[in-house]
Amino acid sequence: MAAAGAEVAIAELAGLAEARAVADGLGRSVPQPARCSESLLAPLAATLWSERRGSERASLSVIVEDDEEARDFAEAAAWYAGPDLVGFLPDRSVAWGSGLVPAPHLVGERAR
Repeated sequence: MAAAGAEVAIAELAGLAEARAVADGLGRSVPQPARCSESLLAPLAATLWSERRGSERASLSVIVEDDEEARDFAEAAAWYAGPDLVGFLPDRSVAWGSGLVPAPHLVGERAR
């Protein structure tokens, strides 16, 4: 369950024409590029996902530069959307086809 006040923030963002335009663009076959400040990213992502909930293409992916930034974003987004709706997919830390095996904790995190 989202933290207290998160529903208010999401409802406020969902009422903005700009957020609605981005959410509508996400339904197209080509992803909609978007830029926003770091502090707005988590509530905006939660808002966009909530606008798509129940639709055929309800999933939402956010790609960030590195694992630390991804983990921070996932924690922040979970505050707004709820921890059961947010996933974090860490880097494998080894190249595909290299013959090396990723660290067990990364395999577990990716599977979760």
